[in-house]
Amino acid sequence: FRVYNKSSEDMKEVEPESADLVITDPPFNVGTCFGSKVDNDPHEKYINMMRNITSEIGRVLSPKGLALMLVPAMVKKGLTTYAYPKIYSSICNDNGLKLLDSFSYLVTEDDFDCVPMKEILKSDLSRKCHSEEIVGLVFSKGKQKINTFPQKRFYRYVPREGHPCPYPPELMKDLLDTFFRSGDAVIDPFMGTGSLGVEVLRRQGSFIGYELDRNFYLKAKRKCNGALKR
Repeated sequence: FRVYNKSSEDMKEVEPESADLVITDPPFNVGTCFGSKVDNDPHEKYINMMRNITSEIGRVLSPKGLALMLVPAMVKKGLTTYAYPKIYSSICNDNGLKLLDSFSYLVTEDDFDCVPMKEILKSDLSRKCHSEEIVGLVFSKGKQKINTFPQKRFYRYVPREGHPCPYPPELMKDLLDTFFRSGDAVIDPFMGTGSLGVEVLRRQGSFIGYELDRNFYLKAKRKCNGALKR
């Protein structure tokens, strides 16, 4: 494994077309505090960041690789709503990634940022929030057959290790059971404390992760080292 304490907007450490699977559960830009960084940029700045990261994903993804984007069906900031699946699909298409499939699941969190879609659509709701429905977008550089993600799943995000919303273990299992192939090289552009990397290493894959917050990065490094020693 290789992990980096830097932004995934520049993944120069990764060779072109060397990644078999990219999984990203990016920040939703609704004000969540990820360690030392508050996820509350102006919308266009946030989108520009994701354009840069998606460009790098397009560069490093192998011709038969898959890129998974896990984004809310809708986000609200102030009185403006954003349909993230449509926005991300457009960004990925601009970077040579074609949408193969999509799936959805429901989530709950311990804060108040995650709400039903009907709440987001209310004109009197002006606070930052995202839908409880999360859409998984599956991209590739070309057509190929892929496995189908299980339907009607529900996951609970519980803070741990100082991170506000790490991958639920059940979600990681379902994602890797569906899309991971033995020996895959996996990249997580927002690895947090490295939980996905640990699961990839346990399945005999290789892992590359990026994380801006140094405390999260150090935890991820320790956990991945521990996974290799088992």
